[in-house]
Order: sequence, then structure tokens, then C-alpha cells
Amino acid sequence: MFKALVNASGKLVLVHKLLPKLRSDGHKVLIFSQMIRVLDILEDYLVHQSFPFERIDGRIHGLLRQEAIDRFCNRYVMNLPSYFPPLFVSKLECADSFFVSTEEDKFVFLLCTKAGGLGINLTAADVVIIYDSDWNPQNDLQAQARCHRIGQQKMVKVYRLITRNTYEREMFDRASLKLGLDKAVLQSMGSAEARQVFVCIE
Repeated sequence: MFKALVNASGKLVLVHKLLPKLRSDGHKVLIFSQMIRVLDILEDYLVHQSFPFERIDGRIHGLLRQEAIDRFCNRYVMNLPSYFPPLFVSKLECADSFFVSTEEDKFVFLLCTKAGGLGINLTAADVVIIYDSDWNPQNDLQAQARCHRIGQQKMVKVYRLITRNTYEREMFDRASLKLGLDKAVLQSMGSAEARQVFVCIE
């Protein structure tokens, strides 16, 4: 059953080959997708492989969201009773009795591109996998920027997965042209350079 799941998707085959290598080399990985169903499939895969992970999508809010970020970044997380109202929590002064250390080192963070692509600092990771691209290239750039933040000490690698002979290649080309035109207007880049902002390697 698991083998059939992996082999049903060329992207998942690549992820299956890539993640063990990245983990053995000591990397931490962000995987972005636009679709919750895709994140569900990736979650099933990670559970089967016993890869420790966190997840944020549009259904996760407030303290749960921040705690997932803290666990991934190996920070201390708040250990508060569930009946404490959010207003009280936001005003609570730091006290040792309210914090517990994260024990398990998280390897992968699954994120919805729009829900997890803005306002989050995830410099603990140094690898980004764009599982499926957005029509708006700025959304993908914002997702990549979760690693490219103040405090990042490592070189960040970004993998963008594109299935050959599908609409994804057309989406990639159009997104590249959009971003190139944006740079041409803002930075006086030539038209030839604008078309080469993204380069697809097959």
C-alpha cells in the first residue's frame, strides 16, 4: 500500500529519495503546498517513514500555531491549562513553571503556502521544497523567505517540483515572466534578463 502511494506520484518518488539524504546530512526541511489534501498525503507519508514533523494550514490558529513553530525551532513552548483565555495568555509574564522544553527534534514542517508563507521566522530550516507552485510568484517567494530571515546561518536550498508535460510547466513559465516583468519595471532589467528570472532544470 505504501509503495503504491509513493509510486503514484513522481513528486513523491523524488521526495522519498530526497528526504532521507537531507536528514542524514543534518538539514531541516519546509514543504509548501497550496492544497490541504496534498498536505494530508505528505503527512501520511511522513508518519509511515517515522519522520518527526509539524504542520500549519488554514485550520490551525493561535497558540497551536505558535507552539508548532516553537517545537520545530527547538524553542521553549508554553505549558498552560486549556481554560486560560487568550487575553490572559497574551499578558502573562514569562515564568519558568509555564514553559517546557521540546524534546523531539522536528525534521519537516508541512505548510500551506498562503497560511504559512507570511510572518513566520523558520530559520531553523535550511531547505525549502515548493511541492506545487502558485500562479502568483510572489507567494512562492514569500514562502522561501521563511528561511531567508535575520539569524539564518546556513546556505538555503530551494527545490521547486514541476511535473513534465503538465500545466505546471506552463504555470512556471508564466510565473517566471510575471516576476521578470516586475523586476524589469522596478529595477530597469532588460527583457531578455526578465525572462530568465526562474530557470527550469529537467
